[in-house]
Amino acid sequence: MKLLEDIYLVGSGEFSISDAYDCHVYLIDGGEDAALIDCGVGRSPERICRNVEEHVPLERVSRILLTHLHADHCGGASYFQERGMGVWAPEKEVEAIKNRPEEALEAFRLAKNGGCYPEDYAFPFIREDGQITDGQKIRVGRYTLEAMHLRGHSEGLLVYLLDTGKRRILFSSDYVFYNGCIGLLNCPGSELSGFRRDIGRLAGLGVDVLLPGHRMLALDGGQSHIDRAAEHLSKAFVPPTF
Repeated sequence: MKLLEDIYLVGSGEFSISDAYDCHVYLIDGGEDAALIDCGVGRSPERICRNVEEHVPLERVSRILLTHLHADHCGGASYFQERGMGVWAPEKEVEAIKNRPEEALEAFRLAKNGGCYPEDYAFPFIREDGQITDGQKIRVGRYTLEAMHLRGHSEGLLVYLLDTGKRRILFSSDYVFYNGCIGLLNCPGSELSGFRRDIGRLAGLGVDVLLPGHRMLALDGGQSHIDRAAEHLSKAFVPPTF
C-alpha cells in the first residue's frame, strides 16, 4: 500500500494486509537500497514479502530497523535473516532483554493475557546483526533516518525521523499515536514517568507525517498529534492510551 513517495505500508493486521497479530510494517525505498521498519510477529512473514515485492525486489531490502523488541514488531526477524537481510535492534532493548529476560517474559505473558498473541505463540528471543543507538544516523539509499530513544512504552524503544526534503516523517512505533494517545502498558519496561521525561524531545520537530506502529496514520499535520500527547502529559491525569 503506497502511502507517500518511496514509503509503503507492507504489513499490518489492522489493515488486513498481513497476519492479524502484525504491527504496521513500513518499507522505505531509497533507490539502490531499501529497508523495513519492524517486521511483524512472524506467523506469516511471506505475506509481508509478497507485499514488498509489489514495490521493490526483495533482494534490494538490506535491513530491518526494529523500533523495539515486543514480539509483534520483531517476531519475524529470523525469517528475514534467512533471506539475507540484516536485523538491527535498539541497543537498550537488547541490553534489557539480555540482562533481565524474566521481565521480557512477564511483559509477554501479560500481553498474551490481553489477546495480543495467540496461546500457542512463544516469545522470540532474536539475535540481532547490529545495534542502533540514540542519535544514530542510518543511511537507506538516498535517505537518512535519525534514531531517537524515548522512554515510556518500553525500556529502549527508538523512533525514526526521516526528512525527505519534502516532508518530515516520524515512524513513531508504539510511543505516540493519532489524536495524542500514548503507548503506556501495564507491564515491565513501560512507565508513565518515561513519557513525561522524553515527550519533549519531539517538540518543535515540524513532523508532517506520523506513522505509528498501530492504529490510524496521519499523512498530514503529524506534529499536532504529538503536541496533543505532550499536552495530555502536562496534566495530572493518565493520558489516553492506544
